[in-house]
Formats: sequence, C-alpha cells, structure tokens
Amino acid sequence: MCDGIKDVNEMKIDSQTKEIDRLKNDLRVAQAQDIGTLSKAIKNMSKTENYNASAIIIQITDLSGEEVILPFAISDGLSSSAMIELRNEIKRTLRQRLSMNNIDNILKDA
Repeated sequence: MCDGIKDVNEMKIDSQTKEIDRLKNDLRVAQAQDIGTLSKAIKNMSKTENYNASAIIIQITDLSGEEVILPFAISDGLSSSAMIELRNEIKRTLRQRLSMNNIDNILKDA
C-alpha cells in the first residue's frame, strides 16, 4: 500500500513539475515578445555598431522552449551587415506587435 501512495505522490510531483516548466516557458515567451523588450533591443543594437568581441554566443530556441540550434560561438562577433539585418528583423517584429499609429514614436529614436 505504501508503494501505491508513493506512486501517486510521484505522479503529482511530476505533473506539478511539468506545469511549472510550462508556466516558466510561457513567461519567457511573453517577456521575449513584450513591446518594451523589443524596443530596448532595437535601442541596444545601436551600441553594437562598433562592438568588438573575441566571440559571441548564439542559440535559437523556438516558442515551445525547444533548442533548435544549440549555443555556438562566432569568432570576432557579427559583421556590421548582419547586425543591421538583425536590427531590421527586430523592428519588423515590433511593427507587427504595435499598431502603425504608435510605431513612429518608438522607432524615431532607434
């Protein structure tokens, strides 16, 4: 009988752990898609125009939390053209998140 109780408790813990993981991922996604996060990313991209690093680490994770591309390093950072394209992709995403009436105020300083 003790084994049955232990199994039930383990199943409850497993279920609760999965729910916590799901909620953590939902929060991560919401933060990544937040208008403020995107705006800050655009503004911070201007700091990288003359950014010199021995390497940068990139990883791609989809919205479900699955790592599509595991972390890897690119020596000497990204090229300026890659940085410009990345900034443009962030702007495009921000435009999708905002109405066109509000976008000009946020992007004018970017």
